[in-house]
Amino acid sequence: MDVKYQIFVSSTYADLVDEKRSVIEAVLNLGHIPVGMAAFQASDDTQWDYIKRRIDDSDYYVLIVAERYGSELKGKSYTQMEYGYAVAQGVPTVAFLLEGGARKTWAAEKVEVREKGQTREIPKAV
Repeated sequence: MDVKYQIFVSSTYADLVDEKRSVIEAVLNLGHIPVGMAAFQASDDTQWDYIKRRIDDSDYYVLIVAERYGSELKGKSYTQMEYGYAVAQGVPTVAFLLEGGARKTWAAEKVEVREKGQTREIPKAV
C-alpha cells in the first residue's frame, strides 16, 4: 500500500508564487497531498485556528523564504507563526531559503523593506 503524506507548504505570497507552485506540483507528482494557507476556506474558526489544524493534520511542513515578511497577525507574519507552530508541534520541517548571492538578482518588487528588519527574522528562526 502506498503511503500518502499531507505536506503543509508555507511561504509569503506575492514574491514566491512560482516557487510555491513548483513545490506543490512536486508534492502532487510524488503522490502526496499539499495544503497551506492558500487553501483557507470560510468557516467558524479564525484563519489562524484553521491553519493550526492543517499543520496538526500534516505529516511534514515545507517553508519557502525569500525577501518578504508577509501578511501579519498581531505584528507577526503568518509565515513565521506557521513555522514556529510546526516546530513546536514536532512536525518534521524542511526549509528552502533564498541564497544570499541570489538577492542581487531578485526583482525589486519581490523585496519588502521594513524598518525593523523583519524580513530577516524568519531565516534567523530557521
